[in-house]
Amino acid sequence: MPPTHMRVCIDDMLGPYDAQVDPTFRWNGWQVPMFTLDTVREIAARTLEMADEYGYDCQDTVHVIEGRVDSRDTVHILDSNLQRDTDDEGEDPEPLGIAVRVNWRDVDQGVEQATTIAVATRAARKAARRRKPSGKGTVLTAVVHIRWQWVNESDTGADVIEPNRDGLYGIGGCEWTWYEADPDTAADAGDRS
Repeated sequence: MPPTHMRVCIDDMLGPYDAQVDPTFRWNGWQVPMFTLDTVREIAARTLEMADEYGYDCQDTVHVIEGRVDSRDTVHILDSNLQRDTDDEGEDPEPLGIAVRVNWRDVDQGVEQATTIAVATRAARKAARRRKPSGKGTVLTAVVHIRWQWVNESDTGADVIEPNRDGLYGIGGCEWTWYEADPDTAADAGDRS
């Protein structure tokens, strides 16, 4: 059966968003949607709003990082409003963040393979200040999903989301409770004012 286009949401928190779904595949009864990069940007913005409102310790976030095919590798710090545990007495606690290093020249072999993710350290923060995106080639993206409640010194709680062969991204599939939006209310749901 070919993929179906539908609008999906998670209650009134996320969406509705246009998505492509496989009608034969569900996760615990929930939809497993695939999104365009533009929609992923909308989801990323909304997850950051929700993290600011409800706290990073109970909210996953999605991030879209851009570079260029001829860029040198870059380091990006994705901070939360949480504090990092430190063993150093007398030292100010650092914000808890994730350092994402992308080797843009290797992205053609797979974004996940070209990306390294670690808990942000002072050295990573310094590297991020030194390594700004450059180049003039084709714009490339790395999409990162962070589960802040699982971040600690030994686990980043983060994954790189690879696009499928159609260039669509599975955000929250097999983890989040996406369902088909009610077509009668879907037009109004984007207005959260």
